[in-house]
Amino acid sequence: MTSTEIRHTNIGQIKKANEEKGFYWFSPETLRSFKALVESRVYETKPSYENPKGARVWVESMRNADDTGREFKVARFDVLTGDISYERGCHGAIITFVTKKSIQEYLECNLL
Repeated sequence: MTSTEIRHTNIGQIKKANEEKGFYWFSPETLRSFKALVESRVYETKPSYENPKGARVWVESMRNADDTGREFKVARFDVLTGDISYERGCHGAIITFVTKKSIQEYLECNLL
């Protein structure tokens, strides 16, 4: 890592990088349409084949489909491309959690 390279350790840096690449993950319209809340804590994952510089992940929550509660997802920021996506399981489906505790356990066991 060079001394001028941004580590993207907070949501503000990730938001700026995402916008600079032409993406709209954090636009007010996007967040409002999904009734999404973005948690401020950012975790740094270990380097992997898919993410040689590691990735940055955080928790997002949104109203569930029947609007009776919230569901939680892990959002993943690719440091190299600026792209953001949700964590997916082995068959490609987005992993969704119903409690904050369950998502914290997933993060600790699988990504950090």
